[in-house]
This record gives sequence, C-alpha cells and structure tokens, in this order.
Amino acid sequence: LKLADGEFPVHRLVLHSNSSYFREILSDNMASDVLDMTSYNPTAYKCLLKYFYRLPLDELNCEDLFDLHSIACSYKEKELVDFTFKKLKTMINQDTVLKLHAKATSTNAEDVLRECELFLSSPEFKNDLISFVSQDMKNAIAILRMKSGE
Repeated sequence: LKLADGEFPVHRLVLHSNSSYFREILSDNMASDVLDMTSYNPTAYKCLLKYFYRLPLDELNCEDLFDLHSIACSYKEKELVDFTFKKLKTMINQDTVLKLHAKATSTNAEDVLRECELFLSSPEFKNDLISFVSQDMKNAIAILRMKSGE
C-alpha cells in the first residue's frame, strides 16, 4: 500500500480475508499492485492494518483515533467502529472537544458530534466554564454583552 508517509508492505491474503472492502478491490483483476491510500491519515491507516492483522492497536491521540473511526465507518468494519467510538467517547474533554467537534462537523460524523454536544451541555462542563469566566470580570462582562447583543 502507498500511504502519505511512504510504502507499507501488506499481504493481500490478510486484507482479502479480513476486510470486505479489500476483498472487493483485490478481487478485481485490474487492481493495481500498489493501492494508493495517500488521502488517509497514515497513522490511522496503519492502525487499521494492525486491526486486519489482529495485532494490538497503538494508543492514538483523539484526532488520529477519529480518523481511524472514520475509515472504519467507510469500510463498514462494525467491530472497529464500535471500539473506536467507545474509546472516542472516553477521550472527550475540555481539551479535545473543539477538535473532535470540528472534525465530526466536517465529516458528518453524527455519532461523535452528538457525544461532543452532550459533553458541552453537561453540568460539569457548564460549571467549569462558569468558574473560568468568573475568574476574570472583564471576560465575564464581555460575554454578558455578547449574550445581550450590546
């Protein structure tokens, strides 16, 4: 396979046996010897390949994990979709929610978007936000002005 960061050797038999997506591609007699996967995040794609080889998956940051989730969704790998979604849910916090929300919005990943919005509407997040804003009265007043349209 050709990935964005270089060639990555794989066994056609492993891909054919473990992925309906690759089974379809590799069954085509006109299929190229080297499949171009350069449009995908290479870190996420290598994890997908590890999954097909039944190897332990790397610990990924939230953005790479989201990309792996997206690939798994498009390849209809239900087990991996479920695994990555469960893991993404646990990674949503005040440091990751904006990145994940942006990625989910741009790719129409409604499941992840819903989880981000649940986090943003949670009482604990609202309390943290109120605490943060109230530490600086200028910011608190500016936010109130924005809210009231002044």
